[in-house]
Amino acid sequence: MVSGEAPPIIGGVGDFTVRLLQALHTNRPDFSLRYLTRRIRWFDSPITTLGGIRTYRPVHGWTPKLNRQALRFARLLRYDILHIQEEAFSWFESDVATELAELRPGLPVVVTLHEMHHDRPSFENTLRLIARADAITANDRRTAERCERYAGRTVDRVLFSPGNIEPLADRSKPSQVPGRVCTFGLINRLKRFDILYEALRRVHAARPDLTWHIVGPFEPEKNAEHSAIRDQLAGAEWIRFTGSLDAERDLPRELHQAQVMLLPFDDGASLRRTSLQAGWRFGLPVVTTRPPEVEPGFEEGTNVIFADRDDPDSWFKAVSRLLDSSEERARIGQGGYETSKHYTFDALAREYAAIYERLTGL
Repeated sequence: MVSGEAPPIIGGVGDFTVRLLQALHTNRPDFSLRYLTRRIRWFDSPITTLGGIRTYRPVHGWTPKLNRQALRFARLLRYDILHIQEEAFSWFESDVATELAELRPGLPVVVTLHEMHHDRPSFENTLRLIARADAITANDRRTAERCERYAGRTVDRVLFSPGNIEPLADRSKPSQVPGRVCTFGLINRLKRFDILYEALRRVHAARPDLTWHIVGPFEPEKNAEHSAIRDQLAGAEWIRFTGSLDAERDLPRELHQAQVMLLPFDDGASLRRTSLQAGWRFGLPVVTTRPPEVEPGFEEGTNVIFADRDDPDSWFKAVSRLLDSSEERARIGQGGYETSKHYTFDALAREYAAIYERLTGL
């Protein structure tokens, strides 16, 4: 299995790949699993173990020179099937994933499309990858629709991206903080912090105990989008950026302490959103934007509340509704938790094991 990044590089696809490999190992111990990815620093070990999975990290980036090194290394590996996790912006605008797929003609290739960006120059690489694939899965219906529209290929299965963060054991769980809401995930322009801020200012005026924790990597000194968001929210003492947190302890504690999760996706919620899946897994009532395509799993008023992307008033009403009613929080949160049981890495591993067996005849 191949992805462009792996822990400790911050990115949901790398975490997804490691967790999927672990679930495959548990479900199918007869499989021999290997993981090919990149490393974050040049002096890190090129061969290591992540989550119990043998992992090869021959290069620390995807430049033309390093791509050639990665391909030379891949030629040394023996495998019966290649599974590529296609990442946003086609592996940092390189063609290495396509080159890997074309390395051994006739070898079965599975491609998981986490997203499709048809407006990027690298989309030509994605099209080549799709053309080479023997089986394609998409992690939400929007990506499946884009694959059919722009590549003329119907995906074999529409699947999902489970949450990568596990709740703490009951004895270790901290109590919820009254009035605490959180936004979890990568901080970028694809989340409508401006609209959410306008809504939460009104909530805070009505109930001063409101605190908003924005949970995720935050580097305003290096990232222009982070800097713009920091400047926009400057001066609000009830807002806190947590920055990166330890995924085994501090991050789960942060999510346990929230009463509501707010996910203002500019392009809508979907089952590929690991932050939404984490909210469900933690039993948090989630307020988010409506999916752009009809998605299974979403039941408005049962496991999620939808707010209008561009309307602060709809966010104000949804957040107030949840903070004012412990019964409503419990009901929506429980609905999300029950939904999360259908979207697990074990379920995903069974789906992929069936695809592998079909393609290899093993």
